[in-house]
Amino acid sequence: MHAYTATATPEVRAEITESLQLRDPVILVGDFDRPNLFLGVVPRGHIEMQVADYLRQHPGESGIVYCITRHETEALAKWLQGQSFRAAAYHAGLDDQQRAKVQDAFMAGQIDVAVATIAFGMGVDKPNVRFVLHTAMPSSLEIYHQEIGRAGRDGQPAECVLFYLYDDLLDWCEIIWPDEEPLEGEQELDALYEMLVYCEAHLKGPSSGCRRFKLLRHFGQDAPPTCSACDVCMTESPANGKSGPFSVSDKGRAERKFIATKFDHVAVCGR
Repeated sequence: MHAYTATATPEVRAEITESLQLRDPVILVGDFDRPNLFLGVVPRGHIEMQVADYLRQHPGESGIVYCITRHETEALAKWLQGQSFRAAAYHAGLDDQQRAKVQDAFMAGQIDVAVATIAFGMGVDKPNVRFVLHTAMPSSLEIYHQEIGRAGRDGQPAECVLFYLYDDLLDWCEIIWPDEEPLEGEQELDALYEMLVYCEAHLKGPSSGCRRFKLLRHFGQDAPPTCSACDVCMTESPANGKSGPFSVSDKGRAERKFIATKFDHVAVCGR
């Protein structure tokens, strides 16, 4: 029996082994490190302007912009088109023909930017994707790792930039638990927390905040404590001060609601 998966943590690998009742299986794990990818997290402001500014600095380059919802992909793609960027939206709400048209145009270089949800990427092997942008925090490091893995497959340098606010945490809580029902488990919360720790790495500085280190260790892979290809390690201290670039009020509200969710399963996200 063979079992395959893309990005499994040691815990998930153990669960697969147990659920399939495998006895002393041979487990082969690939290298999770992509040293040609620069990893960065940027405080989110006016996201349309931030994405447009980034694209202007990378004219003609091929890239993917990941959004959380279908509506966001449509709105951002339309706005970018209005700014004369060759962009198109891709999400599961489009019919098969529309999705194929966007994917084929992206692969052929007829559009530069695919503005997409998580639905985009499976089967897409475009070597020269030079950047992957996230307009908000993904719900887990597994999803994040898969999505940034679309960049730099030709081995050349590529950039992965995540635009982040603490309120992303609240948005995910409302998406995952919309009905304010008691939580059945903590896996989703744990995944959100690990993603939050990754996004907040800049607060601890190079000695303990390397993004590549956190990402690789999450998947059980040894890594040096610092690298030369993430925003934390390439600066001696956070550019926006020791307290970080995020609003105290935003951090406080999100943190209180997250703690309420983590330790009180009666109210989802503290609502």
